[in-house]
Amino acid sequence: MLNGFVCSIAVALSLLIAAAGGDEIIVETSNATIESRQGQRLRVVFAAEDRPALIFKPEAGAWDWSQTSRLVIPVENPANDALTLLLRVEDNASRSLTGKVAISPRSAGNLVISIGAPPPRSMGMIAGPSPAAAGLEPGTLPVTATDGTIDASHVMLVRLGMPRPSAPQPLIVGSPRVEPDRTSYDGIVDGFGQFLPGEWPEKVSSPEMLRAKGAEEARAVVQWLADLPRRDRFGGLSEVGGFRATGFFRTAQQDGKWWLVTPSGHLFFSLGFNAITPAEGDTVVEGRERMFEWLPATGDVYRNNILAWKNDVTVGYRGDSVRATQAHFIACLQEGCAFESGGREYLRTFAAVEAAYRSVNEQRNISVAEVLQTHEA
Repeated sequence: MLNGFVCSIAVALSLLIAAAGGDEIIVETSNATIESRQGQRLRVVFAAEDRPALIFKPEAGAWDWSQTSRLVIPVENPANDALTLLLRVEDNASRSLTGKVAISPRSAGNLVISIGAPPPRSMGMIAGPSPAAAGLEPGTLPVTATDGTIDASHVMLVRLGMPRPSAPQPLIVGSPRVEPDRTSYDGIVDGFGQFLPGEWPEKVSSPEMLRAKGAEEARAVVQWLADLPRRDRFGGLSEVGGFRATGFFRTAQQDGKWWLVTPSGHLFFSLGFNAITPAEGDTVVEGRERMFEWLPATGDVYRNNILAWKNDVTVGYRGDSVRATQAHFIACLQEGCAFESGGREYLRTFAAVEAAYRSVNEQRNISVAEVLQTHEA
């Protein structure tokens, strides 16, 4: 347990602040000043210098946190500006666990970082699971963008700092403590992809509720589209602007303000994707199975998120793609809708597969033109 402070301001001055029952903590500063102390709370001013920090060390040896799961540091921001705090935990081999957290003006909370769980990014998350998101631990400030791992049985240093502030910044810091993590990665995602702990009004509790919410959203979108103001063919507001039509997208200034203008001379506001990569977007399951309370069995076929076919085959080829293809064509025949692909597309795919085999056998490249020529023939 962490029960007290030894405050070290510069190298020469050392002050023991003991608390009942056990180990003390040495507190050092780097480009920061401890202005005052009230019980277990220190008022620290971080200077407008490079990487100001408050540093916690064990009085002797190393901390053994292998039987606990998270580090908690009470903090309070008494200033009128939001702050970004940087946290770094090091072991005896100089390995580190790092992260950051934002704290609002004139607010307080418990800064929390998981020290025993896998790095959040290895689990597909920016930060570890936080009960605060479900309203279970109000006042918790989970450290995000964590990186690195440490030997939790040999912790040598905890550094709490901030990026170089533009002016001196005060921060009230309580005594660090370690405790069991009441939220691990095990079973934190329910069958609807939601955070399992906690309740909130919009939380889906049944397939019927999910379908009802979908229908409600579809009606809202129809109404929203119906209420949209008139637009030109480029998406600009037809009744707003009055700029000269130039045939080009451009910027123009009016009454001291800059506007985006369509080729037709109307105002518009541009929203779009910043980047798209084929490797992102899907929920990664492999290697994270323990996170999910429920997962569909391999080979089951779903249509509109509803189980359409249960795969009971347990040995040999399970026929996933074959069954899914059959289900698609049967549904289209029943509903009179177009197939996703037809005979021509199938023959092109077949020609491409044959070209791949031929390329290996003949040890040469097969061009797309040659594949299409073979297909047309």
